[in-house]
Amino acid sequence: METESQSLLDECAEWVAAQLEEENVFIDPGLVSLIMETERQTGPPRAASSEFAAELEQALMDQGVHGVPDAINARLLFIVLQWEDEFMALAGRPRPA
Repeated sequence: METESQSLLDECAEWVAAQLEEENVFIDPGLVSLIMETERQTGPPRAASSEFAAELEQALMDQGVHGVPDAINARLLFIVLQWEDEFMALAGRPRPA
């Protein structure tokens, strides 16, 4: 599978942050980008799952990334992953399960 272009990933981060804002979850697109970068460091793209979200949570903690005042936890990461799945599907780049 071809690697996603940086411009597509940037657009995805902005879109995910906008979708979450509509749900009254405020997250900086830069944090979404960091989550997506960490995701790609853990291996090939995968669809959202609670297990994958927990894996990402641990990877971010290992990097010393944490939210202030709100935590960056597996629940938030799972929601970000779900919106990322939606964006990639709409972009014609669905992620494998």
